Amino acid sequence: MDTNSSKIEIPSLSPDEAISTLLSEHRLDDIKIGSALEAKKYEEWCEKILRHESCLGKELTIEQRRKTWFISEPFASMDVLQWLLEKCKTTEEITRVEYEYDLFHKKDLITMLRLLIYLVDHFRKHKYVWGVGRGSSVASYCLFLIGINKIDPIKYNLDIHEFLK
Repeated sequence: MDTNSSKIEIPSLSPDEAISTLLSEHRLDDIKIGSALEAKKYEEWCEKILRHESCLGKELTIEQRRKTWFISEPFASMDVLQWLLEKCKTTEEITRVEYEYDLFHKKDLITMLRLLIYLVDHFRKHKYVWGVGRGSSVASYCLFLIGINKIDPIKYNLDIHEFLK
């Protein structure tokens, strides 16, 4: 019996291939990065994405994951309230955004709003299609402005408290 034929070949990926594999939610077990220089490039990329947490050999805590959400700049540091207010045209809209923003802030959900702004921006750039909105989320004027749903809760007098219970 040929013992060499039973060996498993461990694939070697370039940093770009490894990053692509990681982003496509595949596991990187049993994969090696070609050279030390390429591994360094991959590690540097991971540090940027994970805010200085290594992708190789370290697990993020739930708290670390919640705080980072893997959002890239400029979304990670954007002023969400200012972004939302710039989309308002009337005093009623401004008042609603300020009120809802305060509720989101009290529930520590501003980072989630940043993520949603990032996702909708990504969807639009890549021409993805998403729904018109469903459930209680359509009661949020902030989510309407972000583009998560297409139903104007001010027009239909929907109460934000139906969403943020």
